[in-house]
Amino acid sequence: RGYALGGARGFGATLPLDTRHELYAEVERWSGEVLADELLRPPEAYREGDEDDDADGDDDAAHVFVPTHDMRANAALVMPWLERGEPVILSGPDGAGKSTLLAHCFERLSGAGVATIFCSAQTDTRAVLQKLSQMCGAPATTAVGKVLRPRDSERLILYLRECNLPKPDKYDTSQLSSFLQQLVTYNGYYDDSLEFITLERIQIVCTMNPETTVGRHALTTRLTAVVRLGFMSFPDRDQLTDVYARMLVPILKEMTGGNDAQWAGDAPAARLAGTILDVYEGMREAFSAETHRHYQLTPRDLTAWAQALRRYDAVGGGAGTVLEAVAHAAWRHFGDRMVSAEDEARFEDILTDQLRSHWGQAPDSRDTIFTTLTVPPPVGGGGGDSVPTAPQLVRLPVVDYVPLVQDLLMRYEREFKQLNIFLFTDVVQRIARIERALSNPGGCLLLNGPSGVGRRSAVTLAAYALRLEMVTLRMGRGYDLKALRADLKASMLRAGVEGEACVLFVEDHNLGEATFLECLNSLLSGGEIPGLFSNEELETSLGPLREAFSQHGFRFKCRTLYEFFVVRVRANLRIVLSMDPSADGYSLRCDSNPALFTRCTLLWTNGWSPTGMGAVPAKLLKAVIAESNKDDGKRIVAQMIAIHDTQRLEGATPRQFVAFVATYASLFSAKRASLLKQRASTSSGLQKLAEAEATVDELSVQAQRQRAALEEKQEQAEQALGQITLAMQSASDSRNEVTVLQQRLGTEETELKQRKGAVASELAEIQPMVDAARAAVGQVKSENLTEIRSLKVPPDPIRDVLEGVIRLFGGADTSWTAMKKFLGVRGVKEQILNFDPHDITPAARDAVEKLLRQKGNSFEHAVIYKSSVAAAPLAAWVKANVQYSYILAKIGPLESEMDHLSASLDESRVRLRACEEELATLDDRVAALKADFQQRTMEAEQLKFGLQRATEQLGAAQSLLSKLGGEKSRWERQVRSLS
Repeated sequence: RGYALGGARGFGATLPLDTRHELYAEVERWSGEVLADELLRPPEAYREGDEDDDADGDDDAAHVFVPTHDMRANAALVMPWLERGEPVILSGPDGAGKSTLLAHCFERLSGAGVATIFCSAQTDTRAVLQKLSQMCGAPATTAVGKVLRPRDSERLILYLRECNLPKPDKYDTSQLSSFLQQLVTYNGYYDDSLEFITLERIQIVCTMNPETTVGRHALTTRLTAVVRLGFMSFPDRDQLTDVYARMLVPILKEMTGGNDAQWAGDAPAARLAGTILDVYEGMREAFSAETHRHYQLTPRDLTAWAQALRRYDAVGGGAGTVLEAVAHAAWRHFGDRMVSAEDEARFEDILTDQLRSHWGQAPDSRDTIFTTLTVPPPVGGGGGDSVPTAPQLVRLPVVDYVPLVQDLLMRYEREFKQLNIFLFTDVVQRIARIERALSNPGGCLLLNGPSGVGRRSAVTLAAYALRLEMVTLRMGRGYDLKALRADLKASMLRAGVEGEACVLFVEDHNLGEATFLECLNSLLSGGEIPGLFSNEELETSLGPLREAFSQHGFRFKCRTLYEFFVVRVRANLRIVLSMDPSADGYSLRCDSNPALFTRCTLLWTNGWSPTGMGAVPAKLLKAVIAESNKDDGKRIVAQMIAIHDTQRLEGATPRQFVAFVATYASLFSAKRASLLKQRASTSSGLQKLAEAEATVDELSVQAQRQRAALEEKQEQAEQALGQITLAMQSASDSRNEVTVLQQRLGTEETELKQRKGAVASELAEIQPMVDAARAAVGQVKSENLTEIRSLKVPPDPIRDVLEGVIRLFGGADTSWTAMKKFLGVRGVKEQILNFDPHDITPAARDAVEKLLRQKGNSFEHAVIYKSSVAAAPLAAWVKANVQYSYILAKIGPLESEMDHLSASLDESRVRLRACEEELATLDDRVAALKADFQQRTMEAEQLKFGLQRATEQLGAAQSLLSKLGGEKSRWERQVRSLS
């Protein structure tokens, strides 16, 4: 029985499953043993019910193990080898489920750690040694020599994926294959010091695609002879339906919130699984990898399509919303990789036909926008201890999405730099698709297409919208693999240790060496680059992650801290590759580095649509077309697009089209400016000629005016001369009159002095008496006057004195009441002091003199002083003023004569001053007239000279205009032509 089982497994392992069944049946017939159950069923621990529906910790969402018949049979084949620690190479087409099967089996091996190496065309022995050093540390020295043992697990599985990708050398030898053969045959290797290192508890497991696959190479028979070989083929349609039906049940529940009965249960999932399989088979028939390498479709693409549905929010949306999400996910995964419009149309037909066939409706989701920008919190922000999860995609109309992008563009350009993005439909759709891919943790992008379509700007804006840090390689002179590894190491530490979400943007020109892309392929495939970190660096760098690893590592099935670091790198580091498929070596690069297609969302950007091509010149030439109002703007744009289309086969890119439009705008503006300058120059010449004609007319008019002005100035000069003569005569007369007045003024002043002397002598005796009386009155106190007023019947002396005072003031009422009223007037004392004797009338003086003769005793000082202290000075004042008035009457004629002389003297003085002023005015006038005469004479001479010059210019201008008559006509025709 054992011999039969060994023979069946040994010969049947490399056969397709159907042929393998036939072999097993034949062996059963030969041996007479029942072997099918043991050969086709895994041990009890791996049977149905032990499936793994949790993909959080796997390489990608494809690793969801569904125990179909084929999977159980292949597990039954592989598990005994893995348990015994035998070297294994599992072969099968891309997407057959090799990695899913092995990942499922590895998880069920007790105490086994897995070190995965993602091979590329440049992978060699160093990658294996670096991985072994990382997982095992330094070799241990034992009695039998140096031994390399696993450090963190009981046993180590060295898992090489795509082991037949490394390219053989010119001798058709693969260094990696030879090294693996050495490890298997001798269980060790020689280090750099030629000391043999023995491997202990280390098992080698490899996967490979058939050598007929593009980019794969045959393994040496020396290697295949010493390992266990197994083969996996694609599962049939029924098994695929079962796989994706099971996969879609939880996905639909998550999409609809579990509350939509229409999508609950197995039946809708199976129906949807049939739909996506029909689309998949239709595309495999319509598209061939021979046309384009990325047209090769495998069940991995189906899994990616199904798993992408988890991100769509279809709660409460009904069947149409779910189908719209299905169609949109299909467009993004398959439609965005279509190279031509014809291929897009064929894909659209396939998708639409299958949706209508299965569901009776086919939502048009080609240009529908599902975004995360309206879902808080946005992706990015970094710094988290855990691994970010994918935010949901929410449907948003284009009219609402465009303002979001415009606002983002405005804010980015305000904060950083100008992107010069034209937000027409093509660009907005591209930004939405890039944003959808980058919003998914670990979402990597391969942007294929010619340069100049705005890929870098779109990625920059999408990263800014998602709060992802944009990182580029720091290229420079002498940039080599060492510098690249340093840049990648810094980016991985930011993403894996600091938890900062970032985008690493790499373009064609950054991939100067083939090893550059190999490093990126490893990073895309497994989130690590073998040998990038030394063990000492890992111990130091990963220290801050220990707490997060203890809290979250189990969720992702991470056995070691380094595995948790790799998970965080894959989640936080988005790699965006921008490549030109027309560049030399593009196909070889993609074939040698399969992760470009298997791990990246592919977005093929051939260029801009006709609408987009028309939008760019319409915007750039808006000012040009507005200036050229006679030209048809649409026709100009159409001609530009036609010219660009003629150069597409020569490699013309949208960037060159933009440059072409900008150059046209520049040339147009320059030519227009030149023509405008020429027209302005010619118009300026015509304007000068017109100005010259106007100047000639003006000169002629000025000459006439100057002649009239000359005559006027000459006449004014003669008038000024006559006025000078008259003014000088008047000045002479005024001087004679001044002399006469001065003589008469001297005589009158002498006579006035004599009269003043006589008056002064008359008043010399009485003036002291008047002054003394005023002084005495000034000493009278208000209380004394109040005392007098208070008397009801005053003594006669007081009454007589007050009567004299009132009469001198011209009063007629001498009753006691009038007297008290007089004394009660405010300021009466000041009135008495300021009294002018000249105001005493003859009648008043006579009345007071009569009172003095009749009551003279009352005015005696001794008598009146006894009656009233205040009345005594008033009595003296009355007597002094009467005497003063008498003297004034006596000298009245003399004073009148003196006043007459004084008035005559004042008049003479006034006349003298008037004559002097008149004389000064005349002198000034004579001087002004002389100056005016001189000015007018000078102006007349200037006018005469100006008239002569104007006459000469007028003659020259008239001669020039007559000669330029023909030139003017030619310039006018030229201006009309330029306009």
